[in-house]
Amino acid sequence: MDKYEVVIAGTGGQGLIVAGVLLGLAATRHGLYVAQTQEYGVSARGGYCQAEVVINEGEIFYPKTEAPDIVVALSEEAFGKFCGKLKENALLIYDCDAITWNGNDRNVVGYGLTSLTRSSGSLRSLNICTLGVILAYRKIVPAQVMQDTLADFFKGKNSEKNIEIFKKGFDLVEYRH
Repeated sequence: MDKYEVVIAGTGGQGLIVAGVLLGLAATRHGLYVAQTQEYGVSARGGYCQAEVVINEGEIFYPKTEAPDIVVALSEEAFGKFCGKLKENALLIYDCDAITWNGNDRNVVGYGLTSLTRSSGSLRSLNICTLGVILAYRKIVPAQVMQDTLADFFKGKNSEKNIEIFKKGFDLVEYRH
């Protein structure tokens, strides 16, 4: 496994920090080293927000992302911050329900993440759907490890719902390839 630098960016209130924490917990459960940081504006809800996760087999000497391998953009502002500014072979995934882009770049892919999440019953799980998409593209940790992490983090019915939406996000990518 290589070192992975992941950024999940969007608007405060979308659960991006929780998504970063969950990705970090799953990686730790899988025996990897993790550094997780976050950035958000003065207005937590509605302002720009991002979670950064650095994952490595060995020690991590700098906790922030320097050249992300994968970025998920869930708002126009997040998309604008990263589109066209990533290293070669980095992947930018965006929510095409929230962002309009007509460019042509094989490393920029859009999915209807908001629609998929809304059709599953709760827009509050957009962050969990995003984790499914990330892990379908980059096998940072096995999907089962993330599902076990979700089961431990969320209890009862919320656990089942979150695992279901995680699988839908994962399958969205798997079926498209």
